[in-house]
Amino acid sequence: MEPRYRLRLYILTTLVIVGFGTLLTRLHEFQIKRRDEFLQMVPGNRIVTVREPGIRGEITDRNGIALAKNLRNYEVSFNLDEIRDAYRLQHKEDPTIERLTKEGGMTRKRSEKDIVTIVNEWTIHQYLEPLGLAKNYNAAALRTRIEQALRKRFGYDAWIVLLTQKTVADMAAAYPFERIDEERHPYIVFGSDKAMLDEIMEKAGTADADTERLERGKGVLYWQCPRGESLETPVAKLLGKTRYKSSTTTRNLRTVEKLLGD
Repeated sequence: MEPRYRLRLYILTTLVIVGFGTLLTRLHEFQIKRRDEFLQMVPGNRIVTVREPGIRGEITDRNGIALAKNLRNYEVSFNLDEIRDAYRLQHKEDPTIERLTKEGGMTRKRSEKDIVTIVNEWTIHQYLEPLGLAKNYNAAALRTRIEQALRKRFGYDAWIVLLTQKTVADMAAAYPFERIDEERHPYIVFGSDKAMLDEIMEKAGTADADTERLERGKGVLYWQCPRGESLETPVAKLLGKTRYKSSTTTRNLRTVEKLLGD
């Protein structure tokens, strides 16, 4: 091959190699280094179903003053499994939260998926805020909604004490009396009203330690009573009063720890 053609071949080969190298570098940057950035730009799956009732029009008096009008009310329901699946399509890992659990009778830390962070930072910020549908939500509003749903479904007055799993775990871990006692049952009295818990403590006075024990905790009362007498002791009769029915609920410590471990 003549030298002039050989030089051209070398130049062409060099250009091809440089071109492929540049292409591979850019592919590595876009598909690996900046993967999360571009995934954020891809819209997730969204299904919006809107049912519009027929408009009845306004009701006015003879002077044209509106007496009744139609107001639209929208409700947003979350399917947490679908939200988490959509989140994972665009993120490598789930956000996590640490909580205390009972394993083999010992308190241990365990990581679990933080669905609250996913809903706040992903669904509400990315999808609801642009539509003007994002509103603050809190435990009190959720509690009211759950109570209303239970009453509608089962036809009786239902009250709940709404707590996070981590809060319940912390409350259980702080139980101050003996956890294993052949003669006594350990109970936790959960409360949604701090004033009611304080009132129970005040009315209970100084419990007879030979019969039962009662101690104030953070958001709870810790109670220990003899086996077979959980309805007969002074504290039991106090807790059974109608006044405290809507703001307190009593659970056996072993039941609480079993639920936390499941």
